[in-house]
Amino acid sequence: MKIATSFGEIDCSVVRERRKSISLRFENHSTLIVSIPRYSLANVDRILERHMPWIVKHAEELRNSKDLVSMGRILCNGTYVPLEFVEGFGRAGAHFAEGKLVVKSSDRASGMRAVERFIRRQSEQIVSPMVFQRLAREGMAPRSVKVRRMRKWGLCTSKRDITFNAYISMLPFPVLEYVVCHELAHLKEMNHSRDFWGVVESMCPNYKAMRKELKLYNATLELGQT
Repeated sequence: MKIATSFGEIDCSVVRERRKSISLRFENHSTLIVSIPRYSLANVDRILERHMPWIVKHAEELRNSKDLVSMGRILCNGTYVPLEFVEGFGRAGAHFAEGKLVVKSSDRASGMRAVERFIRRQSEQIVSPMVFQRLAREGMAPRSVKVRRMRKWGLCTSKRDITFNAYISMLPFPVLEYVVCHELAHLKEMNHSRDFWGVVESMCPNYKAMRKELKLYNATLELGQT
């Protein structure tokens, strides 16, 4: 179904689940998913009307957001660079040349896997030194620091394991630095209290602006969607 908003129509899907409350979220960067209790008699139209300000706000944010890959270009440190595919044999690979990310492969699928490996290496090379410089300065000690594909930009567990998204090097450097500071701050405050944000601010004074900018980037998009 489609719903009308102040700036146009939005695709909407209603899902009945085993849950106690109503939930709204956007999926695939565009579709509004309304989850309601399986046997609820709630009126969906009234739910949408009541939450319309939230729907419009988040739809606007998504409309202005930046995909990691768009129209044959890929984000590198916050700037789109052209993707150029070159036919080749053997193991596919990727490298920067003349302002482009050149991908050598025998087919598109293996080429995009090479791009993912390249971006992950870039992320590891940028994040690891930044993290350990901060750790030495702040006197923090995580149990482990990893980089992998995930649904969030960063995560710190109660066991003090920190993980960063494999695509984090695609973000602008100041935004990437905020993500690092955010996760390191959890080593001191495992919550999002006022004290936690105080720790973040001590490491990243402009964190509010960077946190807002981070929302423009979709961490879960598959690189293969070009």
